[in-house]
Amino acid sequence: MYLDQWVTLKEHFKEAGRTEKCYKAKTLYNMYSDVNNQMYFILLKPILSEAQHINKLFQSNTADRTKLLDDLVLFIEGLARKVVTTECRANLLEVNIQNYLHPHPHLGYEFEEKCRTLKIKPDVEKIIRGVVINFIINLVTELQKRLPDNIKTLKNTSLLSSEKCLNSTKDSIVPLSKCA
Repeated sequence: MYLDQWVTLKEHFKEAGRTEKCYKAKTLYNMYSDVNNQMYFILLKPILSEAQHINKLFQSNTADRTKLLDDLVLFIEGLARKVVTTECRANLLEVNIQNYLHPHPHLGYEFEEKCRTLKIKPDVEKIIRGVVINFIINLVTELQKRLPDNIKTLKNTSLLSSEKCLNSTKDSIVPLSKCA
């Protein structure tokens, strides 16, 4: 939603800075005028939206506790897959993803298309990519640090979720007993 209003906000701050002589409005107008800032928002919006969603799930009283870890694991693995090579077969919850970085990862259709339409200079695009890739690496690393040591046991607790228990085809719970 915020990106959809980029031009409107830019014009608003331009007008406010001109008519009201407001320093903050002029500063915000300059920030909105910088295409690089828009590119950062395009890249970070889906990542931060998903992080916020996961955070809200963990704070919720009604979330399925047996599936919370699955959601977090999918988030971490999804982030890591954005920047690692497709040949990487390592456990993305445990490895240092810097050892498997893709030399030129695809950072999403919207970003790639915006780079083409705005004809962003290759050196500027490289800087923006580098900043976002470093952000993803740091986010994955910090999330990995916060995972418990008994991650395999916790992952197997999803076998006890009401969804899987009520399913007509049940998964074996033997892996759960082996983790103990």
